[in-house]
Order: sequence, then C-alpha cells, then structure tokens
Amino acid sequence: WQPILYVVENYEYAQKIAKDWNTKDKNSGFVGYILEFIVSDIYMKKYELKQVGDKTHLEYWIPSDYVREFNENIIGEIKVLDIYYGEKYSGS
Repeated sequence: WQPILYVVENYEYAQKIAKDWNTKDKNSGFVGYILEFIVSDIYMKKYELKQVGDKTHLEYWIPSDYVREFNENIIGEIKVLDIYYGEKYSGS
C-alpha cells in the first residue's frame, strides 16, 4: 500500500523502526522484522542514500513500481535477524 519501499542502511535504525513503529502499526500486523540482505552495488547506484533524521537514519527509497526489479538484484539469501511483536499482535 505504500508508494515507496524504504531500505534502511544499518541495524540500529532498522531496530528502531521494527521495535518502536511496526509493533504499534496495524498495517504492519503489529510485528517488526529486521532482515539482512545484499543488493547489487551496480543496481543501488541508481538510488540516493538519504538521511531522514539523525546521522544513523539512512535509507534508500525504492519506488513500489520497481520492487520486483529490486528483488531480482538481491544477491544470496535473505536472513531474518530479529522479530519484535507488539501487544496487539495476533498472528501465529
């Protein structure tokens, strides 16, 4: 439903989003995941790294129309590093 895929650059910022925001967000299912993956450097040069808060709040903005292309440029496996569940989480 979002027009942009926000790909964050570091664990600390990913943790803040997953733990403090996603666990309170109905659209996120009240759960936050931290995933780790590598994307082709050549592909990522198409996008600017944006600082959206303090110096650790770094992210790439991938338009949702390009998510399939983005996924095709992931190298190797996607690892789940952490999962955070909010009080209203009701999944399995």
